[in-house]
Amino acid sequence: MRVTPRHLLPALLLCSPALVHAQVGESGDFWIVHQQGESKNHEVFVADGDPLHVVRRANGVAAVDVLRVYEGDFKPVMTIYSAEMDCAANRVRILKASDLEWNMTTLTPVKVSAAWQTAPETWLAQGRDFFCKPDERTNKGMKPLGRMGAIAMVDQVRRSFMAVQREESWAPVMKMIDDAFERMPQN
Repeated sequence: MRVTPRHLLPALLLCSPALVHAQVGESGDFWIVHQQGESKNHEVFVADGDPLHVVRRANGVAAVDVLRVYEGDFKPVMTIYSAEMDCAANRVRILKASDLEWNMTTLTPVKVSAAWQTAPETWLAQGRDFFCKPDERTNKGMKPLGRMGAIAMVDQVRRSFMAVQREESWAPVMKMIDDAFERMPQN
């Protein structure tokens, strides 16, 4: 049997310091908080809404992880961001980040600024809103993946990339059909 990255993912996720709660039998309540990218280069940002996995700190600050899962072959499998969300001050900061490489055993630190941000990138603002305004999640376009283990979540996100690829492959064909209908003589 050939060992693929998918076979090694469970072992890595169980050993990852950022996903320490991803033990066998334990699950999270995962949500897609933001999506970006283009054909064969999509990125999905996932947060765990399970209150047991959110660390509450002084002054109402919450320590959470946001996972950035990549589709492209020339990127890591995912980047794991450890962030703090300050809901009262409407700000966020990234404490540390690590790339999970394709060999599924290497976590490479990513250089980030630990300064508080009041105007963060869209994905980080969506992550802040996910934790600070839970009643508005669906209104802000966040999609529940459901309650599952971290391994199943990564597998589900990877399958969603394949579905998006199928839709994108049909887009040019549909555009040609629409253009042909527009060129047809009208009665």
